[in-house]
Amino acid sequence: MDDFSREVRSRIRLDQKLNQSKVIGKDEYLKLSDQTVHAAGQPGCYCLECLKFRKEDWRVGDVNASVVGPRDQWQMYHWGNGERGALISNDIHDILEPRLALPIIENIIVEDSSGRKTSIEREAKFKAVASGMYHSLLLAESHQLFVCGDNSYHALGINTKNNQICTPISIMTSFPPLTKTKIIAIAATEYASFAIVDKPREAAEEVEAKEKEALLELTTPVRKKALLTSSDSKDTNEYNRVYSWGRGDKGVLGHGSNASVSIPRVVQALSSYRVTQIATGRQHVVVLTEHNGLFAFGDGRYGKLGRGTTDDALEPVHIDAFDRFYIAAIGAGNDYSCALTDNLAARQVFVWGRGEHGIHGNGDQLDRLKPTRVSALRGKKIRAIACGGNHILALSGNYDQQYVVDYVFHAAIPTAKNGTNVFAWGHGAYGQLGHRDTWDSLLPRAIDELKSEKITSISAGARHSLALTVDGDVWVWGHGLHGYQLQQEAKQDHAIVSLLYPRRIKLPGIHVIGAVAGRERTFVWGDRAGYHKSERIALDKSSITGFDRISLYRLQ
Repeated sequence: MDDFSREVRSRIRLDQKLNQSKVIGKDEYLKLSDQTVHAAGQPGCYCLECLKFRKEDWRVGDVNASVVGPRDQWQMYHWGNGERGALISNDIHDILEPRLALPIIENIIVEDSSGRKTSIEREAKFKAVASGMYHSLLLAESHQLFVCGDNSYHALGINTKNNQICTPISIMTSFPPLTKTKIIAIAATEYASFAIVDKPREAAEEVEAKEKEALLELTTPVRKKALLTSSDSKDTNEYNRVYSWGRGDKGVLGHGSNASVSIPRVVQALSSYRVTQIATGRQHVVVLTEHNGLFAFGDGRYGKLGRGTTDDALEPVHIDAFDRFYIAAIGAGNDYSCALTDNLAARQVFVWGRGEHGIHGNGDQLDRLKPTRVSALRGKKIRAIACGGNHILALSGNYDQQYVVDYVFHAAIPTAKNGTNVFAWGHGAYGQLGHRDTWDSLLPRAIDELKSEKITSISAGARHSLALTVDGDVWVWGHGLHGYQLQQEAKQDHAIVSLLYPRRIKLPGIHVIGAVAGRERTFVWGDRAGYHKSERIALDKSSITGFDRISLYRLQ
């Protein structure tokens, strides 16, 4: 029994005495280590078993591990292009300022320690969002997948006569009924969708996997490749498998043809590998496996598949250029691909594909058929990358979190030991680079407004960008419709409705946990339960002028 449960043990015993005359079935009770009678889901108890049983009322923060609070404290905001219902707003019109998303109900099965299963309904909380041209995917903390938008090309993964769904619905019934599986990652091209579906490892399998990883680390690269080829390629893998569905032009679904697929279907060519990351461009896909490196498939124009040719790949093909590199992260834009490697404490960024707008960051606009290092970022300690339509963001530095005591609120406030920098390059016509102009940048340049901020994550959309700080602040810049723009300031000229440098969006009363700059739309979510007075930002109305005028949302 944990410490918190011991603190409420007296309340449990009191409830027990008050209900001595009440006859309760033996199956409803469990015995604790100290012989205290404990009912699964006991009111007032916050041990792991009770939290799991009462999951419709309480949550253990899967996104923010420090948060345990009522489920009604979670909030999601969204804005941008709502055409064909892709903005989860039960509407098809554009939204030009942050709007609170409507509750979405999910069904889950909760099992207590006695093996009793209960089906409950609760409000879904999302931890990841992916957007295509006219559809969106939302991944809940319960690992269920919700979809909305246009289904003309089967991008939603359901068979329905209605080709436009404005309210997100679950498509878990579209996946094969595999035992104990869960969706752990999602991605979307313009008219197709992708999901990584995992089957949890048993204890013995986890030990075996770790032993194998340790053995691989002690072998030479040549021997390592031989071991992986001889062991992993023989058996079908049941873990982290890629499913795809939607429009299949250019072989983007990875099924060996250009045919469209109406419901989720496993990519058989990757069934022997454990996939850890997936990134999508306009019509191509890049996937990272646990031990077998990088694969790509789909549209091969401009060399964005990294094979040295411009041929399309109807099935995943291996990118040999990274055989001797450990890949930490991958990304993809309209017609290019990107990877962040980590070898001997030196992180490097590689880009390949179409070179228009200087996307390779090396001072030219030449196409690259194979991965090319961004030399200007050497030694910058890059720890994250984000790929937009035709621009790239890179996050460097550290934000080693420390705490200082606030004697006014008597609370520990997170601070940062070192600073961070956000570099941007590529297409800049809409201000998405944050450099206070609309020029393209052929080399990575730091964004001045963010140098004093402690950035934890970055995201890049088709024509806008955003950054999230350690304090839960959201900074946005770029195209006004896709990022943030007031109704009265919306004009036809993109230069008028663009934010050319980062500005902070204030959402008082909510601690932002995650934010995504999708394709022409933005999603921000947070938790009021994790919000503390010490995190509040003093409002300076004098600084809110022109494009910076934003509405303040007082959450009741």
